[in-house]
Amino acid sequence: MPTPLAPDHPLWPVLEEERRLLARVQVQLATLDLGPTTRGDYDRELLDLRDQASEARLEDLPALIDQMLQAQAIRSQRGMGAALPANPRSPYFAHLKLSERGRVRDVLVGKRSFIDAAAGITVVDWRNAPVSRIYYRYDEGDAYEEEFGDRTTEGTVLARRTVSIQDGRLTRVRTPSGTLICDAKDTWFVLDPLEGPELHGGAGAAVRPPREQAAHQGGSFQKRQKARLGLGGEETLREDKRLPEIAALIDKPQFDLITRPETGVVVLQGGAGSGKTTVMLHRVAFLHFARPERFRQKHMRVLVSQKQLVAYIGRVLPSLDVAQVPVMTVEEFLHRARTALFPGLRRPRMEYCPDAVARLKKHPAMLKILEAAVEQRTAALREELVDLCAGLRGGEAAVTRWDGGGRTLHARHVALSRFLHGGGATQPVQDRLHGWMRELGRALDQPLDDLQEALSDRALLTRVLERDAPGQFRAEHITAMVDWVARQATEREDLSDIDPDARTPVDARGDDEMDPAERLDPHDEAILVRYHQLLRGGLLPPGGNLVEYDHVAVDEAQDLSALDIQVLADATRHQSITLAGDTAQRLVFDNGFDTWTGLLEKLRIPTVDVSTLKVAYRSTAEVTQVARAILGPLADPDPPRAPRHGAPVEGFRFAEMGEEVAFLAEALRGVMGRERSANVALITRYAAQADAYYEALARAEVPHLRRVSRQDFTFTPGIDVTDVTQIKGLEYDYVVLAGTDAASYADSVESRHALHIGATRAAHQLWFTVHRPPSPLIPAALFTTV
Repeated sequence: MPTPLAPDHPLWPVLEEERRLLARVQVQLATLDLGPTTRGDYDRELLDLRDQASEARLEDLPALIDQMLQAQAIRSQRGMGAALPANPRSPYFAHLKLSERGRVRDVLVGKRSFIDAAAGITVVDWRNAPVSRIYYRYDEGDAYEEEFGDRTTEGTVLARRTVSIQDGRLTRVRTPSGTLICDAKDTWFVLDPLEGPELHGGAGAAVRPPREQAAHQGGSFQKRQKARLGLGGEETLREDKRLPEIAALIDKPQFDLITRPETGVVVLQGGAGSGKTTVMLHRVAFLHFARPERFRQKHMRVLVSQKQLVAYIGRVLPSLDVAQVPVMTVEEFLHRARTALFPGLRRPRMEYCPDAVARLKKHPAMLKILEAAVEQRTAALREELVDLCAGLRGGEAAVTRWDGGGRTLHARHVALSRFLHGGGATQPVQDRLHGWMRELGRALDQPLDDLQEALSDRALLTRVLERDAPGQFRAEHITAMVDWVARQATEREDLSDIDPDARTPVDARGDDEMDPAERLDPHDEAILVRYHQLLRGGLLPPGGNLVEYDHVAVDEAQDLSALDIQVLADATRHQSITLAGDTAQRLVFDNGFDTWTGLLEKLRIPTVDVSTLKVAYRSTAEVTQVARAILGPLADPDPPRAPRHGAPVEGFRFAEMGEEVAFLAEALRGVMGRERSANVALITRYAAQADAYYEALARAEVPHLRRVSRQDFTFTPGIDVTDVTQIKGLEYDYVVLAGTDAASYADSVESRHALHIGATRAAHQLWFTVHRPPSPLIPAALFTTV
């Protein structure tokens, strides 16, 4: 607990020194551009205040400095002063006292440089001044040797202090011997160094979060899994942070979900860390264990959202006796399916798609658009067939065989082909339909042209959207879709013989990375596979056999579109599919997804079972409570139960990013020094922010630091610096959400979900840090000014 700072305390001289140093810097800044002659009342007032400050007692300085700053601000507003090199109300955040070659000098670290040799003031920019490295890399008492340009500087850090200056007032001084803090009444207190903020005690929490004693042990499958893994003794701490063998004690609700009926769609809804992935993988293992001839390992699939999770999940499957079940991303699954179904379609994929087009392509109404397109195409083909057969002997029989051939175009084509070549058709009918059937076969093998024609059919789009998504799309959205697909269907221009300097940004479309001509956008593969399923009744490669999977399990399924789910369900026998996801962890908001039941009602899936997991095993009760507060009105009315308690959630507010980085560097060095197996994530909202924090922490020589930008996680001890879009499905011992300001996390649905995802990665301890006004989504009571 803080205790009042007495004059005889060893840190009292430190406070006096810091107060006098701040006053000297502020006086110098406030009077920096005053000339030998005064130019008005404000100049005279500043000079008079400067003279008073030079003779004032220490306790009188704050009031005089405040008057000077007010006068200087008014003077600047009236155009009487030049722009100052540093903000006098917050000129620096750190103080170094260095001994070099028998000479002692003070170096202040701030956001901008300000050096006045005559006044003995040196303020350096923390981002690029070479001497600032000493502050980030060395502790008080350390000897240092640094290369500054072409010279080597050696010395000793006599003092290393972090200071907080709020609105011109010194409010905190942090030293290795203790922290001095000032309240609103200008009373100073001292905090023991052992009471300061620290990441500690959580190494390994993300590996094996403690669970409540299982309420249910039943079932030969569960007993077998526990027996072969030797469960019941102490769990060992592993430095490898990949998903451990997870056949730990499974509670009764989880076991009930694992053993649900084998057909239809089972949805595992649950908050972060509630065991969705555990249950999903156990369900895959259970289905194979219960009926190995029905659920064959090589004919099942486990699909994940990120590439690195393929290896992450793959580490656990052997322990469940399903090592041969392939694991891949949903994107890879769709790509493999598309290339197998359309081997002649070699169009490159582009990552860009206009927002309006992406929203329409991912909307549940796209299912209805594709069905309407196939119905329209089928009707048009029948009309052509009737016209071709008109007046021919045996023509009506050909039409009848077409109508009775089956529900898909492929089935009708096969039935009519057998009729023509099986001796049932007259020769005139055979001769008339030979070319037509050949062209139809080609169109069925390569239906892209027909598909693009349908998706650029304004009348078709308008009719279906008005019926199935009334009020959700305007005319301009349909126009954007029509124009985009029409451009995709256009051949790319060959610019190889054109002088590059002669090309214009508008005319050189073939050289434009954003040009979709003869390219597929990120949503086309799912659309192509679905269109193929509608045409052929399943996944039927040219010249091959029908491909059916025994079961498909999908992790982090909340960001899939209705189209994705329908494709996966229809790729299995009896639509046997397990979806694990959390509606509170969505990162995609333009796919028409609201609730599981609302989404699945739009699908052609007869059996849907949505079940909710209510126990939060990963995060502590403290983290779970804050994460729920972040969701606010989006939170489930029925809160999860978190059986485990841990360190309090804390927020730290700083005046500058440099000060924030210094605090983080010290904390991260500390935790990695104390706990070599610790797994830490520093998470930002955007990739550019992660770059900035990584570069700053790297300059501070924080050990075991990794910049994760393309889901290239190693799942080993260390510190991953990444952004929130990268970390779905992962967990860490410690999580620091950095840069949690109001600009990064505004009061919006997207921000609530993003911040909630970041917070719920923490298994043991969670911090928020910010150097701007904090996000309104984070409880204000968490924040203290460091």
